[in-house]
Amino acid sequence: MSTLYLVQDLSSSALWLHATFHANKERLAAQGLELGPFNPWTCRLVPTHDFIWRPHEKAASLSPTMRKRLAQIDGQLAGGKDVLLFGASPFLERHDGFHRILHEYTDIGTYAIKTLLILGRPLLSLEQRYRESLVLEPGRGERFMAAYGSLHGVLLHARAAYGADNVQLLANLQEDPQTIAVPELAGQVYAFLRREPGDTRDWPMLHPLCFSSQAARVLCGAAEVRRNSWPPLDEGTFGKTLLQQDTIWGTDVASPLALRKKFQQESSGDRALLEKELGLAAGALDAPQWLREGLQAEPDTPLAPERLESFIAQLPAAVASALRTRYTNDAPILTQVQRQLLAGLGEGEAGGIGHIGEPQQPVELTVLTMTYNHEEYIEDCLKSVLAQQTEFPVRHIVLDHCSSDATPSILSEYAKKHPSIQPVLLSRREPQENVRGLFMRCRTKYAALCDGDDFFSDMRKLQKQVEYLETHENCALCFHPVYVLFEDGHQPFIFPPLSQLPRRSNAEFYLADLTKGNFIQTNSVMYRWRFTEGLPSWFRYDICPADWYWHMLHAEKGRIGFLPEVMGVYRRHGNAMYAKSFVDPLAHWRIHGMGELHALKAYNDHFNNRYFRNFSSLAEHIFVAYLKIAAEEGDSSFLDQASEAYPQFALEFFRNTNKLRNLAPAGTQT
Repeated sequence: MSTLYLVQDLSSSALWLHATFHANKERLAAQGLELGPFNPWTCRLVPTHDFIWRPHEKAASLSPTMRKRLAQIDGQLAGGKDVLLFGASPFLERHDGFHRILHEYTDIGTYAIKTLLILGRPLLSLEQRYRESLVLEPGRGERFMAAYGSLHGVLLHARAAYGADNVQLLANLQEDPQTIAVPELAGQVYAFLRREPGDTRDWPMLHPLCFSSQAARVLCGAAEVRRNSWPPLDEGTFGKTLLQQDTIWGTDVASPLALRKKFQQESSGDRALLEKELGLAAGALDAPQWLREGLQAEPDTPLAPERLESFIAQLPAAVASALRTRYTNDAPILTQVQRQLLAGLGEGEAGGIGHIGEPQQPVELTVLTMTYNHEEYIEDCLKSVLAQQTEFPVRHIVLDHCSSDATPSILSEYAKKHPSIQPVLLSRREPQENVRGLFMRCRTKYAALCDGDDFFSDMRKLQKQVEYLETHENCALCFHPVYVLFEDGHQPFIFPPLSQLPRRSNAEFYLADLTKGNFIQTNSVMYRWRFTEGLPSWFRYDICPADWYWHMLHAEKGRIGFLPEVMGVYRRHGNAMYAKSFVDPLAHWRIHGMGELHALKAYNDHFNNRYFRNFSSLAEHIFVAYLKIAAEEGDSSFLDQASEAYPQFALEFFRNTNKLRNLAPAGTQT
């Protein structure tokens, strides 16, 4: 019988322990133990399954991604494999939610479940939350305090959910997070899993929890500017240099003293219960004196100049040079600490951003490219921008969202030869950071878009579009048709066909036209960039299709110009997000329908219902598809979820459906 192992580390060692087991996942797989699916956005530094331990109240609240991950767990167990899930959540409601969805979405009742709870000094775990976040928003610290002050409830829940005989406890009595005996602790977990021990993860990592001083915790996040890992930097050397300084700077407490005192008083009863469960002496789980009485290191305090100088002085030349280039390239978006570091590093040999064209002219146009696993296509994109014939300099910012193929290395090689290319190689995948990280770096008068699998086909495209916007001051953006190229043999075509443009005009269009449907292909647009001072707080990163949103935001500022020449190629291939939209709309709506309803609602909210009729008309296509799935396949889950999540669109859809039914002649079906 397959076994599901649940390891919850509620002590202060979760980062180290989970990273160690993640590093040994192949060794564990060879022993018949699979690690459950990870959230790719957080896996690089903190590989937990905490995204599963969430309070899920209703089945409809589960996203398709979550259902897919649960199905994967079920499939692993059904295939005869044992599965390991580990987390670090102290919140009882999350454990209850996990237990509920586990039973609703898997055949877990047919498998054995073994649970390990690792319990340590609760106040030390609370301190870790402050160290990890550096700054906790108001109220979050109190929520963590309440959770870590009632861990005995988590234990009781586990026993009730999985049976007391299936719940094992392990004490972790460390007094300092930086002196964790990882091999010993990991060995005890391996014994619980009935597997042979593996390697221990090498330390330190560039993570705040690996350092004792506030200065080191702040500096460890300064190596990258918004996760940009270009140019390459020896993280191991950077971390070891920082660790050497950290041992000199000593320990700084991150959590507020008043909160710690309150916690000590209010959680004493819970600690006593845990000590009894673990068979420990009274007071064994109390916090060490340095943590009980230490003053909080203010997170917003500027770094002491002497600490900054001593750290910079110890950095090897190669690391200092890479840092200097990173900071110079991303100067507009540096944090205060990074600006301090750049000032201390000096100008060195790193120059400014390169460009296409004469060096004395200011860069007024940026081409923005997002790419992910485009090793087959990215060179065509880069070459097409380099080939542009312009009378002005051009910067090409290319953001790679942590590709797993050769895309980053191809991009790096081109950047070495062509200084106009500014790579942004994200060190890990994060939700919406591809849009945020790319757009916030653009501060020029004009911006053009070209995804990594598309390319420009006219060498004067950028010149023509800039000239158009320069001579049409009433226009905030302009676009042109593109050649749509299918790699699966489908017949290519031109988009948009002139006959399908609003009013069949080929001159200028308005925002109202664009709200009826997106007729602007991404790699055809050029904006009179409205975000030259940075992105506003209201900007939405969580919607897809996002390019339509960006087009409408710029159309708020002026008309939409149209150049009738085909000047770009838009590829359609199997890995593209919208690969099925033209060839199999129903399959497309299954995958992307909910996301597009979310986007339509975001658009409608932005315009305060001004164009609701247009957006609801587009939402109707998705509801029709979901109604068809319900009628033909008996699966109403899509329709139910869409109706619950987007009631305004649903109400309009069913109102129109009833109107059609009432208008239909007797004896017909609608």
